[in-house]
Formats: sequence, C-alpha cells, structure tokens
Amino acid sequence: MESQSFLLTGCTGFVGGSLAADLIDKGHSVVVLSRNDVDGQRTLNSVATAAKGLGLSQPSLGQSLEVFHYDDTNPDSFNKTLERVAALRTIHSVVHAAAEMTYSLTQFQTSLKVNQVFTTNFYEKISSLFKECKRFYYVSTAYSAGPVNTPIEESILQDQVQVNSYQGSKWATEVSLSDSSREKALPVTIVRPSIVVGNRSNGWAQSKPFGFYMFLSGFFRAAKKFKKNNLKVDLLADNHINLVSIDQVNEAMTNLISANEKQGKFEVVNLVPKNSENNKTKSLLMLIGNALETKLECGAPGSLQEKLLNKSIQLNKIFAKHSWNFKTGNYRRITGKEIKALSLENIMNVIRYYYQKPTK
Repeated sequence: MESQSFLLTGCTGFVGGSLAADLIDKGHSVVVLSRNDVDGQRTLNSVATAAKGLGLSQPSLGQSLEVFHYDDTNPDSFNKTLERVAALRTIHSVVHAAAEMTYSLTQFQTSLKVNQVFTTNFYEKISSLFKECKRFYYVSTAYSAGPVNTPIEESILQDQVQVNSYQGSKWATEVSLSDSSREKALPVTIVRPSIVVGNRSNGWAQSKPFGFYMFLSGFFRAAKKFKKNNLKVDLLADNHINLVSIDQVNEAMTNLISANEKQGKFEVVNLVPKNSENNKTKSLLMLIGNALETKLECGAPGSLQEKLLNKSIQLNKIFAKHSWNFKTGNYRRITGKEIKALSLENIMNVIRYYYQKPTK
C-alpha cells in the first residue's frame, strides 16, 4: 500500500492505539482525534505502548503521529477541530474505533449518544470536509445482532436481540451509517471483529479488562480465593469462542484498506476466524486451568464457590453458551485472504501474559 494519511479515533484504546502503531510502522502518517488531550501525550503513550507490545517501531509525536484534541464538554469544539484538520491535512482514509463500551442497560442512552449519534455526525462531517477521503471505516462488533439463531450475515440486520448497551448501540450505529451512506458520496465499510485478544506471539494486550479478559479475571480470582483443584463452569464444551488477535485485526484492516477499489459503496465485513478444535470452550478451559493449576470443566455449578465463579463471568457467558454462526465471505472476496483460527500456542501466550502481569 502506498503511503497514506489516516485519521483515527479511539487511539487511547486497544484497537485504535494498536492500529495507529501498525500504520505508522508501515510508513503511513496518522492524525488522531482525541478528547481532552491538549499536548497529545496520552495518545502518544498509548500508541507507543502498543508499538512496543507488538514489536513495532516507536512513533514520534508531531512527525509520524499528530494529535488534534477537542473538548468534549464544548458542543462546537469537535466540529471546529475537524475543520482545522481539513484545512491543514489531506486525509485518505478514516478509521473510527472510539466507542462507549459499557454493558449496563442503565447507560443505554449514553451509549447511543456516544456510539450512534456521534458516529453518524462524524461520518457526515467527514463526507463534507474531506473530499480526497476514499473510505470511512467503522469498527463495530461481530456480536452487534445479539444471539440470533440464524447465520449472521454480512449486511445490516433488521432485527436486534438486545443483550447489553454495547451491542445494542453498535447495532443502532450500523443502521444509522447505512442510512446516511445512501445520501453521501463517501463509501463506508463496517468492520466487525469478534472477540479481540492480545498479540499472537507474546500475548501483549492493553491492561483494561474487557471481553475475554473478564473471563480470565473471574477464573483467576476464583482459583486464588477458593484454592480448589477443580471447578465446574456453566458453559457448553463444544461451542466455539471466536478469538481474534489484535495483530490479526491490524493485518485485516490494512488488507481491506489496500483493497479499497474492490469494495462497494457500502460493505459489512465480519472479521471472524475459522472455527477449530483450538477455539472450543473445552480447549480454552483446559489452557486456563493449566495456567492456574486448577481443573476447569463444563458442568452445572454445585458448590457455593462454583456459583460465585459463574456469577463473576455472567456478563460474558452469552459468548460461550450460544452457538454463533458467522458468514465471513466478504473479507475473502475483497482481499483474497482468510483469518485463521488461533493455535493453542497463540492462545496460551495470551493467557500467560495476562496472568503473569505484575498487577495480577
């Protein structure tokens, strides 16, 4: 891919910061929109940490990485900042990775405001200001539809089974972007990664626990607190937990950007790896148990300790107890490539890194 200038959001987060580091390593320039980051240091620290964790070259603030901050308490600040970027920089592609990630349904209105309303306004502003921009990429989630019993197509799903604020607001955002893209010239690709985990080779991940790491945290606390040799977990042994590593997400994103001309005006791409024995629940529990020197197996919780363990992972159980069936043809059609399932060694690297961190 020829050198380009990218506009990114969410670079203090796991996906955004990692993608920024990867793009910089490949010789591109990255402009970041960041809330309340006047000197850009918070963003630089996040991207630099990601670069180190991924084994990439370190970014330089003001050269390969430029931060434009805005005041999120001032309604006009964001628009004025975007206008300033448009006056100073040419942007070839936009990747919007920022998101409100709460699960709590009591925060659903906030999630809608941050994810749906902000994203739609952002897209429409980009469409009007950045005439040389080739495409707007929105990072959603493969689980935006909720646990439906039909294959999850690579299209905007008309019905959504609300599980939590994060999934519900992501689905609403996809619907809004689909509607807005019909009226604007700027092409849109909605990218739906499944459960994003750390680097395949060394397990590095951002410290904030979310998704799969909430499982690991719950198992860690139970194993250390109860000191039992085996624990039963209310999950289905042969279901697949669709883990995709952060470096796979980076690779997929750059492959999609490189194949821009092969994409239609509006695309939805499920970034979900192939199913294998390695990503079955029973395999993951075996690896986690080995790391904690505790046998974890699927079954109905009986003891008080097991009930407490199952309560601690309740928010994420749906990802392991439901049989998810994702269609994944669009990534292969656009890029000619596929996302492979993580190996047992890859997954063990992720687990080992999390449990060996000094804070644990």
